[in-house]
Amino acid sequence: MVKGKIWTLKTMFDGKVQTSNFELVEEEVSDKLKDGEFLTEALHWTVDPYMR
Repeated sequence: MVKGKIWTLKTMFDGKVQTSNFELVEEEVSDKLKDGEFLTEALHWTVDPYMR
């Protein structure tokens, strides 16, 4: 099994976003893929100004 890290929204924020609003969860990801599925690895993530 492969372990994946997932950032989840723990609490809704009002005003300024804080790190306490999020939680890092680690869970097992099955490496047994069904027909037509694929597994990817993200090397870089970006949040650009136009995405706001």
